[in-house]
Amino acid sequence: MRSPLNIFLSERKARQAQRAGVARCTHLPHRLIVETSSLCDLRCPMCPVSGPVKLPSGNMTLDIFKRIIDQSTSFVCEINLSHRGEPLSNSNLVSMIAYAGEKRIATHLSTNATRLTEELSLRLTQSGLRSITFPVDGLDRESYERIRAGARFDEVVENIVAFLKIKRGLRAKYPTCTIEALDLPDAPVDEGSAARFLRNFRSLPLDRFAVKKPHNWAGAVPVGETPKPSPAPRNSYYGCPYIWNTMVILWDGSVTLCPQGWYNDNPLGNVHDSTLEEMWNGWTLTFVRRLLANREYNQIEVCSQCDLLWQPPASPAQWRRVAGNCGWLKRIAARVLGIGLAVL
Repeated sequence: MRSPLNIFLSERKARQAQRAGVARCTHLPHRLIVETSSLCDLRCPMCPVSGPVKLPSGNMTLDIFKRIIDQSTSFVCEINLSHRGEPLSNSNLVSMIAYAGEKRIATHLSTNATRLTEELSLRLTQSGLRSITFPVDGLDRESYERIRAGARFDEVVENIVAFLKIKRGLRAKYPTCTIEALDLPDAPVDEGSAARFLRNFRSLPLDRFAVKKPHNWAGAVPVGETPKPSPAPRNSYYGCPYIWNTMVILWDGSVTLCPQGWYNDNPLGNVHDSTLEEMWNGWTLTFVRRLLANREYNQIEVCSQCDLLWQPPASPAQWRRVAGNCGWLKRIAARVLGIGLAVL
């Protein structure tokens, strides 16, 4: 894996470029979001998968994944293997994690755990995976099964418990394990509900329980019954860090503007035709960076509807809490600069 110093320096360069409004970057992205699968068997109301627009879907091939890794080995520090679908749908996932690990790139995974068997849990734990997140929206059976349509609360909890027991049995430090819950109107998260839910994981190596606010996927969240995210109040413009630090590659190799561009309305190209480095400073991204730096977000359809532009970044105090288990250099960085490293 890349050293904490490399991650720190890469993050700092991206932050400095964003603050300066740099359109053509001298640095390359240190983070990738790679959609190993766009297939999902759940239909959650706060996710565009449940909407009326249907897109081509499938699993990324191992050849495409290796092409991405080979292109980015010199500059990428970490890869999120989850985007619009359920990554465990891809039978090559463990091989992908292992290949990235051979190139010293940290991998992160977010899974709804519906497909998580004991055999797969063992393979993931031994694969070199750096961190894993289990999104559990609704901390009791009734609210969870209403929100995570198609999943069964007891089965998911049982699968997560089995994963943690395997990690404990192996005395493995990694992957670090997070359970994440959205604070939704129909399923608010409070101390009582969280405490009752977390009893399921007593004495197990769960590293973090995180509560997040929902967002609108840049206007792609279907209009319908709750729980639908409320628009963020437009009091202060905070901008978008993604286009200065991250690239998003979809399952077929196409590269999209940002993680919120669900429908890939602003494609940057495809890894079959161009390198990531060429697309990073291509016409589309440099044009969008210039507009966002000038706060002309209304000229970009996906940005004009994105409520993340109006949500403040984590405070230094929040980053200190997150970085508490992430090593000495990350704690120092969080304390001094108020940034988090490799914890998203």
